Amino acid sequence: MLCKRCNKQEAKIHFAKIINNQTTEFHLCEACAQQMNIMGENHEFHLENLITGLQDQPEGAAVETTGLACPVCGQTSGTFKRTGRLGCPRCYTTFHDELIPLLRKIHGSAHHTGKSPARAKPAAASVRARDIKRLRRDLREAISQEDYERAAEIRDEIKRIEVELKTEEGANRS
Repeated sequence: MLCKRCNKQEAKIHFAKIINNQTTEFHLCEACAQQMNIMGENHEFHLENLITGLQDQPEGAAVETTGLACPVCGQTSGTFKRTGRLGCPRCYTTFHDELIPLLRKIHGSAHHTGKSPARAKPAAASVRARDIKRLRRDLREAISQEDYERAAEIRDEIKRIEVELKTEEGANRS
């Protein structure tokens, strides 16, 4: 397969960009990948440049900063946007509001759900535990928005699922 940029050399770098279920595939030769600053001269892959390219800013535009800086390592919002790298674990909390849209763009979700084998059926208890976790998150959100009716409905649903789980545990012990 030829490089989709120069149409001369064999493509050796292949990756896909998926946004809103629209997949765009990239097939580049090493020279074009270096020109686009995706791969260095020593054939090392520059993931930060790929991540930076996914952020909502035109190429060559000035990096807009929010004035945020990590209290632990001093990393700034502008540095993160420019490099695509965080400085320390605290940066994940500091730059949370900037990371969520980026994670949604990359993964389609901001929450890691994990994977299980396709042929394996999820255990009912683990599905219910995951439901409770989601409901508790929804409960916190409803309370923060002062939607107390919705919060009460969610609370009741959590209690119902917890009772079901305890009933099943008792039946399994017998």
